[in-house]
Amino acid sequence: MKRLLTFLFLALMFSFTFSVLGREKTVLAAEEDLLISEVMYNPQGADSDHEWVEIYNAGTDSLTLIGGATPVSLRLVDGGSNRVLALEAAQGDMTLAAGEYAILAQNAATFLDNNPGYSGTLIEVSGMSLGNTSDTLALRIGTDGAVWSGLTYFNTWGGDENGKSLEKVDVLGSNEEINWTESSSLGGTPGVAYGSNAKPQAVFSSVDQAEVGKEIVFDASASNDTDGSVVLYRWDFGDGTSTESVENSINHAYNLAGNFVVVLEVSDNEGATDRTQKTITINDSVVYSEEVMLSELLPAPGAVTDWDGNGTADSNDEWIELCNTGSTSFDLGGYSLDDIADGGSNPYVFSQGEVLAVGECRAFYKKDTSLILNNDQDSVRLVKPDGSLLEEFAYSISHPDLSWAKDETGSWLEDETPSPGLANSEENQQDDDDDDDDDDDDNQDDNGDNSDNNNLNDQQDNQNETQDLQTTSIAEAKKKALGTLIQVQGGLTATSEILGAQIIYMADASGGIKIKLDEGDYSTLALGDELLVSGILSESWGELYLKISANGSLAVLEHTTALAPQEIKTGDVGENLEGALVIITGMVTETAGDTFYVNDGSGVVKVYIKESTNIEKPRMQVGDKVQVAGIVSQYNDTYRILPRYQSDVVILGDVLGTTTALPKTGGTATGFFISCSVLVAGLVLRRSRLL
Repeated sequence: MKRLLTFLFLALMFSFTFSVLGREKTVLAAEEDLLISEVMYNPQGADSDHEWVEIYNAGTDSLTLIGGATPVSLRLVDGGSNRVLALEAAQGDMTLAAGEYAILAQNAATFLDNNPGYSGTLIEVSGMSLGNTSDTLALRIGTDGAVWSGLTYFNTWGGDENGKSLEKVDVLGSNEEINWTESSSLGGTPGVAYGSNAKPQAVFSSVDQAEVGKEIVFDASASNDTDGSVVLYRWDFGDGTSTESVENSINHAYNLAGNFVVVLEVSDNEGATDRTQKTITINDSVVYSEEVMLSELLPAPGAVTDWDGNGTADSNDEWIELCNTGSTSFDLGGYSLDDIADGGSNPYVFSQGEVLAVGECRAFYKKDTSLILNNDQDSVRLVKPDGSLLEEFAYSISHPDLSWAKDETGSWLEDETPSPGLANSEENQQDDDDDDDDDDDDNQDDNGDNSDNNNLNDQQDNQNETQDLQTTSIAEAKKKALGTLIQVQGGLTATSEILGAQIIYMADASGGIKIKLDEGDYSTLALGDELLVSGILSESWGELYLKISANGSLAVLEHTTALAPQEIKTGDVGENLEGALVIITGMVTETAGDTFYVNDGSGVVKVYIKESTNIEKPRMQVGDKVQVAGIVSQYNDTYRILPRYQSDVVILGDVLGTTTALPKTGGTATGFFISCSVLVAGLVLRRSRLL
């Protein structure tokens, strides 16, 4: 038995010895096939983890590289040190096909960060440290095997901390200086033969999810080509839409909800291509409930009344009141209160569960919101969870312990008896409103009686008293001093009671102007009437107007074709068009209550539908194309367009996408995120021989 065991042991030892000797013999025959072909020895910036060496299988058979620290493992000789290869490749596998390149990297993860488009074999080498001024590199088997592909380089050859590598010109040639050169592109050309065109790298970014109809920016500016330039971007948005462009970014909106795979393919100046993709989630459009409103606010608390009930009357007694106008309870979660846009206060965002009961009004105090309202001029804004404006009220001045309160018509009036948490009192509201700002106090005659001017016929009779007054253009009239008696002639552009009590608008070739009528019946006035008007030049909330009083008059000279609105850009609305009848076409950028905003690319303009017009605001959402006709009006520093009639507001074309109404509780929309990963698999080659 002992003899048998001894025989088996000797047989195994002989077999192992023969196997090892056989491998070494094979290695000796293959030394010339594996060559060093490129070196990144002194990267731009820090060297640590950024150095690498490229090797190339110049033979006709595949080669299997053995990592680790065994006697038959491949080693990278670096300045006399035998560097150990990892047992497994970080990318690809340990077998190189004939003509295949591989990268021996100081740090595989860092290499891929620097070269995200590299898809070849990548092997990490422990302890690699290449000299910056000079070094000697070679390959060997084990720690004492013969070296081959020896290279001694110097920084004078190129690639010295300028982001470029040293490349071997003729990969089968010598390792003399004449056969090595600095790479033409930053980062070198890992995995690519000298003089070959490296393929570009496709990279793009975008949001991961969006709503139907919302434009998404797809940015491919990070796409690159190491040895040339990206010249063409081809996009497939996964919804049946594809396009190509020489620009590196593009906008696209989806008309349906769902998950879409977006594919980008880029081409370089040599025709090489690369592609990448990601999945984007498109959710149904969200409409947030608007059944909550600003109702009252107190910006200037006095030194007597302790409004918040904390025992002290001070500046912390400022408050803003909200009311639930709907038929169900309203959850304020996600909605926010803010002062003037880009002001000094941070928005106050309501938490989920902050509920207003049906018909409830509630005051929110400064001690809780930290909102600071200016006494002289400021605004209060109610903002939806998606950041769009629901309502805004701007005031010019506030008096101590007087509030600004909204009446039943939606007008804001100063109230002598603030009522936080209660219905607003109309008896003590002083007329000094915001959007219904046309109800200025009329001047009366010395007897306080306006009976001499109570109808249109009386106004025409009064013309005789001012017949010697010189008629001027509306544009010139606006240049006169306030209080000047002026006479103008023009066509009627807005009939009485449409844009305010006793208010009309007229225009001539030079511009338009508001007319504040005296008491009387003006129901017979019609669009197309040519008017001769005299009145006192006045101003209200920044807008100039003529006020007809005892010294003024209005006469209808003739009836002609109604004036057509002037077609303008949205960005043109301003002082020079105040009072003019205009028409705009553009996209809705924001909508809230009776207000919406339009932009045709030249700038945003506010459109406000006054309650007195009885216009039913068309159902609209952001992204809709609209056409609006109306009068340009000024309120404080804001210019807006006031539609006159239902036909002045038209939705053009179909609404983009599907609209889903939210419950009246003001809940938020939820979505889901799907990411798409691209698996790059290395080519697994059959091992034919060992190295």
